[in-house]
Amino acid sequence: NLESINLWKEIEKEEGINLLTSISGVHMTTQRFEDIDKLATTARKNGVQYQLMDGEQLSKKFPTFTDISKDYKCFVHNNAYLINSHRTLGRLQGLATKYGAQLRDNCKVVDISKQPS
Repeated sequence: NLESINLWKEIEKEEGINLLTSISGVHMTTQRFEDIDKLATTARKNGVQYQLMDGEQLSKKFPTFTDISKDYKCFVHNNAYLINSHRTLGRLQGLATKYGAQLRDNCKVVDISKQPS
């Protein structure tokens, strides 16, 4: 979701560290073509560049995908991200503390409630 990417980028900016790595995303199916069509519609509405291709075309573009049947319908985009989970967890814990959260290790959670400000 584009909104969540923007929020992650805000955290990166505030923390001065890269938490996300941009990668290509591939969604593929042999049966639920309507799901691929929905992805394409959403991408188009949000200005995300993408390609639709069959399995053979995917194999040619990305040799990692070998022997993919032409029966596959594939949605390929460059708007996917990997999150550096180790680095991110520490940063999110720091931000939570900065904004008033109390973090406690090895404690049973019996209630979560919002305190008046």
